[in-house]
Amino acid sequence: MRAVIEKSVLSGIVEAPPSKSMAHRLIIAAALSEGECRIENVSLSEDITATSECMKKLGKEITFDNGTLYIKNAETKYDDRMLFVNESGSTLRFLIPLCLTGEEFTIKGSKRLFERPLDVYGELCREKGFSFSKGRDLVTLCGKLEKGNYKIRGDVSSQFITGLVFALV
Repeated sequence: MRAVIEKSVLSGIVEAPPSKSMAHRLIIAAALSEGECRIENVSLSEDITATSECMKKLGKEITFDNGTLYIKNAETKYDDRMLFVNESGSTLRFLIPLCLTGEEFTIKGSKRLFERPLDVYGELCREKGFSFSKGRDLVTLCGKLEKGNYKIRGDVSSQFITGLVFALV
């Protein structure tokens, strides 16, 4: 088969497909803001739902309508310090630093999820004198992350760095 491509003019609108990686980051950034936010072109997956549900437990109101997420501070703060991330490594890695508030948090998920590396945060917690206990399907941590200089490995996943940036900004 032989095809001939000739010079031509293209026109139209191209919409990029939703990015799960960007959606996680946008949901958390919106939840950390003080205003009301709208995120468009979101495809709900189990991972995005896990991030949204964790943000709800941390006191955010999140609604989804026709591909758009609406996020704002909720009137009610939740006292539950158990977050469920299902199988989402992104959610887990972004939330660990956000949970270093001085209160004990437990983040639970699938057993397979906790077979993935978390040593970057484990080492950071040990250096700072925080409690960090990893089990078969959960991690329990306690410590107060303060602004300052941090040195962590960046060759495992950029999600560790993103999580710290969220917590320290």
